[in-house]
Amino acid sequence: MSSPTTQVTALQEALAAEHAAVHLLGAFGGAVSAATDPTLHLLLKARHRRHRERREYLTVTLRGLGETPVAAEAAYALPEELGDSVVVREHGSRAEDLCAQAYATLVASSTTDLRAWAIEALAESATALTAWGTDPSPFPGAPELTA
Repeated sequence: MSSPTTQVTALQEALAAEHAAVHLLGAFGGAVSAATDPTLHLLLKARHRRHRERREYLTVTLRGLGETPVAAEAAYALPEELGDSVVVREHGSRAEDLCAQAYATLVASSTTDLRAWAIEALAESATALTAWGTDPSPFPGAPELTA
C-alpha cells in the first residue's frame, strides 16, 4: 500500500500538469486556423487561457506555503501534425485528463479553501474533456475507480 500524497506534492504535480497543458495548447493554438475550424480554435483559446490561470494560482499558492514551484520542462514532445483536428482533440483530451487526475489527487490531499478550488478545477476539467470529444466518465480524474 502506498502512502498518501502530501498537499505540497499534489500541488507540484498539478502545476507540472498545467505547465505541460499550457505548452501543448499554445502550440496547437498557433497551428489551428480560426477560419478553417472556428469551434476548435475557440476551444483551444479558452482552455489555454484557463490553464494559464490555474498555473498562476498554483504557483502563488506554493509560494505562499514557502515552497519553490516546480519549473516547466525545458521541452515537451509535440505531435508532428499540429494542425490536424483529430490529433489536436486527442492530445488536448489527454492533457485535460492528466490535469483532472492531478486535481483528483489534490482534492484527496487538501482541505478547506484549497480543496474547494481543486474540486472546481476537477469539475471544470471533466466538463472540458467532453468538449474535446471524450465520453463522460463516472469518476473523472480517477481511472482506477472505473475498472
